[in-house]
Amino acid sequence: MRLSILAAAAMLATAFAPRPGRAQTLDDAALRTAARKAGELREMVAVGEPFTGRLAAPASTRWRVVLRAGRSYALAGRCEPGCRDLDLRLLGPDGAEVAADVERDAEPLVRVVPRATGSYEVRAYMADCRAPRCGFTVQLMTR
Repeated sequence: MRLSILAAAAMLATAFAPRPGRAQTLDDAALRTAARKAGELREMVAVGEPFTGRLAAPASTRWRVVLRAGRSYALAGRCEPGCRDLDLRLLGPDGAEVAADVERDAEPLVRVVPRATGSYEVRAYMADCRAPRCGFTVQLMTR
């Protein structure tokens, strides 16, 4: 089932909504980053169900996705409160890194237009988590 960008964004936001009694604020830099990333996802639709997990820092997990050559894709990640840094890397069918978001943030975004159709590996790396384990969600999207 294909979802609109609004439905995918709502799904990611709902997955890690703040718990009652825990105030959250975003600084100006975080607001600018969120606005830029939301703009980059405009007109994209979700592909399949989001990948979710829980990781301690430092730890990683990986899974595979099939991408078609010439099509525009994005991997949009979100980490729960308590997570300071979640990184995403995309490796091609040959194992070489194709794209990555290793910025120090809890909402990575990886964009790619693959040159080859095939099975790609997504790696999520929990770089900084203030809890014993932090939950995260990654949604594959396309245009």
